[in-house]
Amino acid sequence: MKPLPDATARDEYDAVIVRTDYTDHSAWQEVVRLLTAKESEWTSDVHLVEDPAWAGVGVDEVVAAASGKELSVVFLADSITMRADHHAVLAVTTKTREDCESDEEWEYEIGYGREFRTVPAAVHEIHGNRELGNMDFQDFSGCAHLDPDRVFRGFV
Repeated sequence: MKPLPDATARDEYDAVIVRTDYTDHSAWQEVVRLLTAKESEWTSDVHLVEDPAWAGVGVDEVVAAASGKELSVVFLADSITMRADHHAVLAVTTKTREDCESDEEWEYEIGYGREFRTVPAAVHEIHGNRELGNMDFQDFSGCAHLDPDRVFRGFV
């Protein structure tokens, strides 16, 4: 596989969205519209990684590419994002077992898994709270776990 393009040419407070599916340009445009709509108290800019070199790239490769980039969470716009009506992106923790002091800390971090789906409008809430250290990844993944579709839709 070719080396992945650099995903770090961004402002440190931007949420990083990596597009890994290139099959539906209209769906992608809708995802971008939803990501950039300023409809909540949580607003941040997004850094869109839109390069066909990322097509089909999996979670492990994205996490590896994000390693050491001061990101606590990265978001993937994959084939499910493009096909689903809610266009939920995949939120993935960048923390690995090696980042944790113990197995217990790691198990807590990934209690509901190391990834979950979120509607684009909630990306800012997740990113902002994670970057500020206000909430743990499992706070969001646990909420998604309770949703019938397993999608985080924001705290209401």
